[in-house]
Amino acid sequence: MPPEVRQLAARYQLLEEVGQGGMSRVYRAIDSTLQREVAVKVLLPHLAPKADARRRFDREARAVARLRHPNILEIFDYAAGDDTELPFIVTEFIRGETLRVFAERVRFLPTELAAMCGLFIAKALAHAHAAGVVHRDLKPENVMVRADGTLKLMDFGIATLIDRDERMTATGSLLGSPAHMAPEIIEGKEADTRSDLFSLGTLLYWLATGKLPFEGSNAGALLKRILDGDYRPAQLSEPAISDGLAAVIDGLLMRDPARRVQSADAVVAQLSALIDDAGIEDPSTALAAFFVDPATQAVTLRSRLVSRFTERGERELKAGRTATALAAFGRVLALDPQNAPVRARLSQVRKRARLRRRLLETLAVVAIGGLGFSLFQHWPWAPEVIVATPVLSAAVHLAENPSPTPPPALTSTPAKPDPDTPPQVVHAVSRAPASHATPSPAVLVPFELKPRTYAHFWLDERDLGDSLPKYVGQAKAGPHHLRAEHPCCAPLVKTIELEVGKPNHFPIELVPLPASVIITSAPGAQVLLDGKPAGTAEASQRTPIQVPMIVDGRPVMERQIVLRVEKDGHRSEESTQRLHAHTRYDFELPIRAE
Repeated sequence: MPPEVRQLAARYQLLEEVGQGGMSRVYRAIDSTLQREVAVKVLLPHLAPKADARRRFDREARAVARLRHPNILEIFDYAAGDDTELPFIVTEFIRGETLRVFAERVRFLPTELAAMCGLFIAKALAHAHAAGVVHRDLKPENVMVRADGTLKLMDFGIATLIDRDERMTATGSLLGSPAHMAPEIIEGKEADTRSDLFSLGTLLYWLATGKLPFEGSNAGALLKRILDGDYRPAQLSEPAISDGLAAVIDGLLMRDPARRVQSADAVVAQLSALIDDAGIEDPSTALAAFFVDPATQAVTLRSRLVSRFTERGERELKAGRTATALAAFGRVLALDPQNAPVRARLSQVRKRARLRRRLLETLAVVAIGGLGFSLFQHWPWAPEVIVATPVLSAAVHLAENPSPTPPPALTSTPAKPDPDTPPQVVHAVSRAPASHATPSPAVLVPFELKPRTYAHFWLDERDLGDSLPKYVGQAKAGPHHLRAEHPCCAPLVKTIELEVGKPNHFPIELVPLPASVIITSAPGAQVLLDGKPAGTAEASQRTPIQVPMIVDGRPVMERQIVLRVEKDGHRSEESTQRLHAHTRYDFELPIRAE
């Protein structure tokens, strides 16, 4: 034991060194007063005289000391001021391994496992941000997986305190991990909570795909790719990723912080909705079980998801919602490429589509002038145009090709995206077989955008203006980058393919942002939303309750909820409210005696 550390011996019995970072050593120790196992982090002796090192160490101690959350490493004691001979921090001792070590050994498949992991990290960030702390160095090495399967966010060594009365920043040097660093930090701008969310996006991408979104042959090349927003869409790196998770990742990796997801609470709401949609009722228990027994739990979850999405596909097909049914079947084949019943079902759907196509071709031959055109437009069996994600494209391909090799659309390199809007690649396909003829790029073809709600459109960064109920225009045949935005929703970015001789109708569905709910009631009153605990009324005053705009797995612009509060056996009247997307609500719910 270094002689400088002996000053701690009065209370902490240092047993062994368990780690060393750039600024400190970490020891496993026993707190002789409370008789518990702890970790003692000690500033390296040669750094103790340096003012900047002391400030960084002191910043970490004060940052973590204000945080109390089940997914954040708890601090018990610290001494880091100028009057301390050798600064130290005492925290809970975690028996386990880092998320980096675990994920390099075990894949997070199905990717709902990655979503659950991201959910609890987002919850930890939401708590830290509410306390005025920006982590600034979120990466897999700074997340511990405890032996019981609990995630713990740690190492706030370069955290920034953002209270209005204290704004300590680490300026003058590039601190953090380049592969997970937000572009604004690279540019030397001040980090804020959205910088942590960008890092969360890189971590989610890595968990779901097994690859980093931004890579380069050297640090300079890596940083340039981050600044350019140049990354491969997640579903091209891992086709098994659900559309919802891919959209969350894209929202987190937005180059411009103003267009990025704006709060960790919003990420919690989005990931919670995805996990609910997958039928996972208790993500905490499910994720902990996966960490303890990954092989068994991954197989069990995959089987449950296959059953759930197969049933959904059949239900949607029976209701006549073919596009939604195919998306569900596509999810099944992404999870289980050899699923024979779903392959057969998709083959039946494709055969019906070919029959409709032949009927239309026959009608086109015999149609005369305006009468034929009118019949074509109003023919009741006109082929439905489906917006297909890579998962859906995989479903169609796998239904017709027994080989599990993914189709070219899943492995081809997409056109270079705009730096501010890395696109989620989405191909528009007809259910009828595509023509093998290559259209001339100079040919202008008509197209129609049909949003479910008001939206503002850009095509290849050309402003198309607002659109409701639809936008009709024309552009050259071939691929185009489409962007749709509305203040109430997350931005939608995708690639559409305009084809000669095809309808080129594209339904557009934006993902509504959660509503925010604030409850005024008795101190300590528990809020119940649709019968489920949603925190306390007092906590909602600091961090509003986020209500996802999802009903039966589908995004909606408004939804109805039932609120009540309870405390000490007493409760309020139930209050039924209709909420709209991205809107803040204040409700007063007094408790009445039973």
